[in-house]
Amino acid sequence: MRFREKNYTGKMGVIDLSDLSVQVAPLEESLISEHIGGAAVNRILLDRYDGNDSIVLGTGPLTGSFAPASCLLVATFRSPLSGKISNVPLTIRNGSEMKFAGFDFLVMNNTASQPMILSVHEGTMVFHPAGPLLNLTIAEMSSIMRREIRDIRSWIIAGPAADKRAVSASVSVSRGGSFDKTGLASVMASKNIKGVLFNGIDGLSYGDNDLTRSEAMMKGLSTSLHGKGPGFSRILQHLGADSSIMELLPIKKMRQRACYHCPFPCMCHVEVTNETLFDGKDSNGIRTLLLTDHLGFMTLADTFNADVFPIMAACNEWGLDPVAVSQIIPRGGSLDEVLSMIKGLFSGPELKVKEVDGHTCGTVSCSIPRQEADRFGGGIPPLTVIGDFDSPENWKRRVALSMILGICPIFLLMFPDITDVDLLSFIDPEKESRSSLQIRLQAAIDDVCRA
Repeated sequence: MRFREKNYTGKMGVIDLSDLSVQVAPLEESLISEHIGGAAVNRILLDRYDGNDSIVLGTGPLTGSFAPASCLLVATFRSPLSGKISNVPLTIRNGSEMKFAGFDFLVMNNTASQPMILSVHEGTMVFHPAGPLLNLTIAEMSSIMRREIRDIRSWIIAGPAADKRAVSASVSVSRGGSFDKTGLASVMASKNIKGVLFNGIDGLSYGDNDLTRSEAMMKGLSTSLHGKGPGFSRILQHLGADSSIMELLPIKKMRQRACYHCPFPCMCHVEVTNETLFDGKDSNGIRTLLLTDHLGFMTLADTFNADVFPIMAACNEWGLDPVAVSQIIPRGGSLDEVLSMIKGLFSGPELKVKEVDGHTCGTVSCSIPRQEADRFGGGIPPLTVIGDFDSPENWKRRVALSMILGICPIFLLMFPDITDVDLLSFIDPEKESRSSLQIRLQAAIDDVCRA
């Protein structure tokens, strides 16, 4: 079985937003054979359609597979904040759902004449007017979309902050914010794309031993897990959170959540009581807040202490980057004053996030240069104290590996014992032919790291 047939659907969508035309094109075998997938192929497609201000959404060969944490979708575009190419990791279920909906890559060119929602389902791409969704919170939009479009299993949504062209806007995936800190939401808004919805009901063919290989790999992970407590808390520990921040987390009232086929739940739902929150309720009617952004939470907690939960909820619902918010809003105000100022970020004139030295980690100590962090969306935690990722170069190559293969970067950073050879065994179990694939993968990593 050829590389494309085993690991991809074999289709890509090319969209001209100026006239809402869509084209289903074959995914070239030579393209993914040489560049493997994900961010590496995205960059080739971005260059191919240069001049169209494109956004490219791409999966990797392991996206949607039995490999652990195979959730990843990568959005590649030119960041309006830096002017450089950025690759934002979109987690939860976005990668697997897009592939199961029939597409490996989507290229969105030019600009629509009015706000639109793109729905991807069973190999088709359909547009829906999004005018009524402008300036609504993520919760309000979700309710309307599920009522009128229905069949939605995952999404990428630009919130009301992007509608107002706030430079601190960030896309939302599953109402928990995202790792977008380089302007994906702003680029979507500038192209009049309010959101992309996926409903993946198809599947992929798998190797005979993929399930066995996956179970064996995940069973061994439990012995190498670093830290104690829920996954979200463990990552905060590795980021150097002090006791004042860790004590804010209601450990006994946290419900862990993981991405598609991931054994390490790095997100959590937190039970809260503050009526200022705008997030949803669980199946028991308990009000909860979904936490996915480790850097955002840690920075807000350091700045606003116990008010971190309602402020985090506001950022999630209005589509704002919490790290940027913490750099703009001064300390010392009441909760109502802070929420009012946050809303003012996108209801008044545009504000620019002040420049900070190093990586946009807010108050998190970080050895990753800002340029390298922004290459991968700016929101991936700088987990440089685990394994061999104690240098920016090693961290960068590990993240690039994840973004090419379609594996969550946080998962690969947390589990350094998983090698590229381990992951490539899901693609090609034959050692002799896998060596050639490994050489091409390293070349693709080089391309992503210097692009």
